[in-house]
Amino acid sequence: MSESLAININELTSPTWNWLHVNSTEVSVPKNVIESVINVSPVAGVKYAETYIDSTERAYDKTGAGEEFTAYCGGREAIVGCITISEDVTDTPVIVRCSSEGLASLDIVVRSGVTATVVYDTTKQDGTFMCSDIRISIEDRADLTLIELVRTENEEKYIGSIGGYVAESAEFRLNQIAVGCGNVDLSCRMDLMGDSSSLVIESGYMMDKRGSLDVCYNANHFGRNTESVISLNGCLRDRAAKTFKGTIDFKRGSKGARGDEREDVLLVNEGVRNRSVPVILCSEEDVEGSHGASIGKVSDDIMFFLETRGVPKEEIVEMLAQSRIDAVIGRIGMSEARAYVREAVNGSREEDGE
Repeated sequence: MSESLAININELTSPTWNWLHVNSTEVSVPKNVIESVINVSPVAGVKYAETYIDSTERAYDKTGAGEEFTAYCGGREAIVGCITISEDVTDTPVIVRCSSEGLASLDIVVRSGVTATVVYDTTKQDGTFMCSDIRISIEDRADLTLIELVRTENEEKYIGSIGGYVAESAEFRLNQIAVGCGNVDLSCRMDLMGDSSSLVIESGYMMDKRGSLDVCYNANHFGRNTESVISLNGCLRDRAAKTFKGTIDFKRGSKGARGDEREDVLLVNEGVRNRSVPVILCSEEDVEGSHGASIGKVSDDIMFFLETRGVPKEEIVEMLAQSRIDAVIGRIGMSEARAYVREAVNGSREEDGE
């Protein structure tokens, strides 16, 4: 990067002690970022167009990464790729690919009553910077599954931001899968505006070497009887680091809403660093919220059981680490999308020699 600037992203909605260093994440980004090329697979019922628009005309006006990232991405006219899904896409996923350099701005609009799956696949290229600004609008009774694949190597930087709203009786499911040893920042802010709308986030990661991962999820309950589930599973090894900030916010008027967030972290060795900040905010009485976390190394009982059956220690750790990614992939509903993701993740790890 020739000339850069520092911005704060992934801010906690309710800040805690500054000395914990989790209230926000400072990142260095190129001052003059180029536009990344977006390619969308042709699918019946899906329209794609690229237009010059400013931030006020986009599908949604807030990003998951926060105000400074919004200003960085949308403070000027930019090329925005607009995907409008007006018919059911139940057999074939919409595959979105973009280059690993610059800013990719993408709007996804799902019309009323439509079901669709979108796979957003970022390629990897040494020494590059990429950020994605995805805005989502899900209309009444619609159902969208978005799968974001992030594969990074040394010195690569990726910022992925998702912001959007879910209308009445609609559902948004998100799977973010991060594999590698680069520096990755992921975020999602979804506003459950309509009654009986829902959000399900099931994400997985496998970070190694000196890789870092910063994840920030915000589920904002506005409508009645809304539901959110946030689940993050993964493993850290070598000297990798991860921070998870998950907030479920029950706004006034969200009667009957339910929210749950869970985390499962496998710490492979002593050199890793993990920070977890689960938060539940409540401005309404008639709601249910819960959170929990399981963080630790492989249990001695499991190691003993498998080693006595001839499985080498290295293979045990690799198998358990891979199982966290496999669990996320296995819950992808569309078989073709599931096969695409599994091949992409396994292919990436084979290239890395694992």
